[in-house]
Amino acid sequence: MAAGLALATNGRNDRTIVELFGGQGTINVNSWSPDSEKFAYVSYELK
Repeated sequence: MAAGLALATNGRNDRTIVELFGGQGTINVNSWSPDSEKFAYVSYELK
């Protein structure tokens, strides 16, 4: 599982905003939600 975090600038109140399941255990692999209703992916801008 991979998690996306919301980080507070003051170091307090950090929270998880998304958890990704599936793929190969990395955030770089497309993931389906456990109920197969939602799909998540990460894209990067190439420079």
